[in-house]
Amino acid sequence: MPVLRHALLFFKNPSKTLISSSHFIALLSFSTSKTQDPPHKTPFIVDYLTTSCGFSSEKAISLSTNLTHIKSPRNPDSVVSFFRNCGLSDANIRDLISWRPRFLSSNVERTLLPKVRILQGLGLAGSGLAEFVVSNPRLLVVSAKPVINFVKPLLHSEKDVIKVLKRSKWLFSASVVENKIRPNISILQSCGVSSHIIGKLLARNPNFFARNPRWVKELTNRIEEMGLPCKNGMFVYAVFTVGSMSKTVLEAKFNLFKSFGWSDVDILSAFAKAPEYVKYSERKIREAMNYFVKELACEPSYIVLFPKLLSYSLENRIIPRCNVLRILKSKELLNKNPNLFPIICLSEEKFLKQYVHPYMKIAPDICPAHLGRMMVPSTELQ
Repeated sequence: MPVLRHALLFFKNPSKTLISSSHFIALLSFSTSKTQDPPHKTPFIVDYLTTSCGFSSEKAISLSTNLTHIKSPRNPDSVVSFFRNCGLSDANIRDLISWRPRFLSSNVERTLLPKVRILQGLGLAGSGLAEFVVSNPRLLVVSAKPVINFVKPLLHSEKDVIKVLKRSKWLFSASVVENKIRPNISILQSCGVSSHIIGKLLARNPNFFARNPRWVKELTNRIEEMGLPCKNGMFVYAVFTVGSMSKTVLEAKFNLFKSFGWSDVDILSAFAKAPEYVKYSERKIREAMNYFVKELACEPSYIVLFPKLLSYSLENRIIPRCNVLRILKSKELLNKNPNLFPIICLSEEKFLKQYVHPYMKIAPDICPAHLGRMMVPSTELQ
């Protein structure tokens, strides 16, 4: 008779029940004990992540989602040992595992070691290798060999190859090389850009070469429409400059120059000489133009002729040097009105040699003026 039926009979008529109360309690206890869950056992990988890797329990549980197939320390130990032999600290190893928990199930000999050997072939070792791996963990997932084999002939050293790998996480596959890098290089070569220049630009901005080739082609056409032919030596720099800006931002920069009296022809003329001038922040452009036009009484057309003036630091180079020239002019120590551009372009060593050191005794205030510790009354330098 089922236990529940016995219980009902007991409560209806205790004297007629076929089972004693003590027997009923024993049966009830037996039934209850069979429904209790066994003690919970922590999965092996969670224990491993906490005890061997130093993760918190919460983090270990989160990371273990795709690692439940790991039942012994053999493979995880080999991976952790391999990372340590590469110079990685325990904190570095935790960062790698956090980024990709499945590293712990990787085959060291077949998967990890070949990729590290490629990096060692570039001269990376010790702390340099460890730092590189931690900052570019994708190189342990996708082999860098295709991109290295392609870009190495274009670059000037293995250091440049390392720069490219450090600066771009989008290049590490054969498909990117074939579908983007190679076509984009071909587009630039068709515009007359030499392999030497392409190599320099690749080292400086590898992400550009990972753009859609259709976009790059449209960009080169746009630069030519702006009046800069592809045969011009500044063409490729214009491509890179405009390619880093939206049309809205570029238009805003052009309007800013118009507010200082530049015409469309002036803007494009300056652009052909120094395309990078449109990259500078509006604040930098405004402060420099105000100083040249209002403080130095330069004609806006002078800046059009020499737009590179906008690239120099106002506080660290332009103002201190102009202060020195004002002092020399006020003391009639200059034979003629100086041409500002070549003086601003001088190296610091040459500027000191020509305009400071020869006059230190005659004009003792020239040094503090050059160091920016004093302002000199404004006088026209042009």
